[in-house]
Amino acid sequence: MQGQYSTLLSRFLDPDQPLYVPIHQGLDGLPVLHRTVEAMAILYLREIRIVQQKGPYFLGGYCLGGLVALEIAQQMLKQGDDVPLLFLVDPPDNCFPRTTLHNARLSQNYSFQSRVTRHLTKIRRLRPGDKLDYILRKLLSAFNRIFKKNMLRFMGKCKLLACKAYLITGYPLPLSLRHFYLMNISESAVSNYTPELYQGRMVLCYAGHTSPGPSEHSLTSGGAKVHTIDGSDHDSIVKDPYVRIWAEHLNLYLRELQEKKEDKKE
Repeated sequence: MQGQYSTLLSRFLDPDQPLYVPIHQGLDGLPVLHRTVEAMAILYLREIRIVQQKGPYFLGGYCLGGLVALEIAQQMLKQGDDVPLLFLVDPPDNCFPRTTLHNARLSQNYSFQSRVTRHLTKIRRLRPGDKLDYILRKLLSAFNRIFKKNMLRFMGKCKLLACKAYLITGYPLPLSLRHFYLMNISESAVSNYTPELYQGRMVLCYAGHTSPGPSEHSLTSGGAKVHTIDGSDHDSIVKDPYVRIWAEHLNLYLRELQEKKEDKKE
């Protein structure tokens, strides 16, 4: 697991359950050297081997950390390691097949067409004197949205240039730029990652606003369990009270695996 929520998570795990958290790159304001999901996985896998040389390994992660945990599990399986549990909390969309993302884009296009049709239908029903007023109000609203979007894009480019200036000169990034810098790298890593079919067991915990489709199960041949944390969103799912909900799911899976391990010893 990665992130500040790990301290909170540790409170809800069983007392005898260890929790190891790799240190996130870039928190010190220095350049992030490992910028792809695959490179991050190699880095963290090396650190995991220092603590535990052999499996079984129980892996998990939230958001980008989920993709990295998935890739670590993929690499472990290829190396012959045992990964009985992969526990992902609200992972990015491209944890799943490209067809799922393609369908999502089609849905977005259909939604745009629906909005245009709805506006045209409403304009036809208006009185002639109200049609121009309606069109002007909608055009002004659209202009404001486009202006804000372009301003955010411009500010992002300025921040990116500032980050590069600091890093080139060897100075650590100020706290005001570190979150932006890390988010920029994370978004790039997520968008450029293409997962393979996972051969192991996977557990997925989604925020309540997310509606996972059945095609997600095609990512794994080892079976997938899906839990929805009602009332949460992508940010709050790693905060109290929602952490305790999915932590209990995690506890149940870990206990089940530990019991199987004890049965084999007997």
